Amino acid sequence: MILVQLGGIFLLTRNTIVTLLKESFILTARAKGCPERCIKYAHAGRNCLLPLTTSTGLRIPQLLTGALFIEIVFSYPGVGSLLNTAIDARDYPLIQGILLIVTLTVLTANFLVDLLYSRLDPRVRYAH
Repeated sequence: MILVQLGGIFLLTRNTIVTLLKESFILTARAKGCPERCIKYAHAGRNCLLPLTTSTGLRIPQLLTGALFIEIVFSYPGVGSLLNTAIDARDYPLIQGILLIVTLTVLTANFLVDLLYSRLDPRVRYAH
């Protein structure tokens, strides 16, 4: 499941870096005489983390729900097969409990991404 997601992350990283290397602050860093390694990692790499963090935060719920379906398809014992059994038996409290756990996991992942985003970009901290 993660290997499928890696291609999109690599493409997003590459496109973001290519776009950032054309920006004026990179030209200024080159004019100051910064080494190319410093420009790529310190200047472009730091600014590249913002869209990657957002993209990764949006992919975490996809991984969780994808795991539920993979458990059902391949008959792995887990929450997905338990959810499938609960749906077949119309066990509504168990369905609600599993969906509550999934929802709380997604909300927690989004909250952690928001916290990480405010640490990566100081402009977000002062947005209030």
